[in-house]
Amino acid sequence: MLAQGADITCSSTMQPGPQVPSPLNWWPWPWLVARPSTSSPFFAKYHQKVTGYEVRVEADQAERPPQVFTSVKIHHVVTGYEIDPVAIEEAMRLSEEKYCAVGAMVKQTAALHTTYEIVEEKISWLAATPVAVET
Repeated sequence: MLAQGADITCSSTMQPGPQVPSPLNWWPWPWLVARPSTSSPFFAKYHQKVTGYEVRVEADQAERPPQVFTSVKIHHVVTGYEIDPVAIEEAMRLSEEKYCAVGAMVKQTAALHTTYEIVEEKISWLAATPVAVET
């Protein structure tokens, strides 16, 4: 996760012309940084054992200028051990409705559709281990 105020530098060796990405090709970057930074603190608050978090974004644009986004699909992939779906849904809801400035701007013109999947971590060291205490 980037610290607040950190920069992301992108470069390209492509020459000017039709193959150069437009600024709209870079639009997911703020979202891909914003969503984890507004969702993941809630994973800890809800005591979730999250070992990985991925956000995938797809969008449709209007055909005519200014070609605003009309539909945005956000898919969260949360990996961890004994993840509670209710906690994940609440974290995503708070991120989307209250804390994500990028989402607040985009949903002025686009319908947002959020989905998620939970991938159960198979690493045994995350599991609670009973401890024998002798008295």
